[in-house]
Amino acid sequence: LDYPVARIVSPYPYKTAEEHYTALMAEAKKAGGPTLHNRQTLPDWDGYYQRGGRDDQWIWGRNVQAATVISLLTPEYQKRMVQEIYHESVTNAPQWNASFCYPEGLVRFYTQFAVQQPMEVMMNPSQVQFLSGIADNFLFKVLIGRKHVQQTPQWYGETIGFWDGDKLISWTAN
Repeated sequence: LDYPVARIVSPYPYKTAEEHYTALMAEAKKAGGPTLHNRQTLPDWDGYYQRGGRDDQWIWGRNVQAATVISLLTPEYQKRMVQEIYHESVTNAPQWNASFCYPEGLVRFYTQFAVQQPMEVMMNPSQVQFLSGIADNFLFKVLIGRKHVQQTPQWYGETIGFWDGDKLISWTAN
C-alpha cells in the first residue's frame, strides 16, 4: 500500500522520546498525577488481545513501501536497511538476528510476526508485561515509576512508564 509519509512519522513536535515523555509527565503532574494505582484501581487489561485487520496500523514489512521508510532514516540506517532488503530479496540470505540465535530486539515487536499474533498482557501496580511473537518469544515490561538505569544498550532496551489516569505512558531507551 502506498502510505504517505504523514501516516508514518510522528505528528508531534518532539525531537526525542525523552522530550516527549518529559512533556507528558509534566502534563500529568499539572493535573495532580502521575496516578499511583494499587491492585484495586489498576485497569483490568490482563488477557489476550488480537489485532484487528491487516490495515489497522502501520507496521514494517506489510503495508509500507521501502523507499518511503528509507527516506526517513539517517544515512547509516538507510545503508543498513538497503543491505537487509538486498539480502532478503537478492541473495536469499536474510540477516535476521534469529538466524544467528540472537534475540530479536525491540523493533521486531513492530513487525507483522509479532503484533499480528495474539498478545498477552499481565499487570500489577509496579509493571505491565507484554508477551507476543509468532512463538511467544517476545517479552517486554514497562517498569512503573522507575528511572532508566541501564548504561549499555540492550536487545530490548529498558522501558519505564507512569500512569496518567488509565493511560499508560512509556519510554524505551538503551
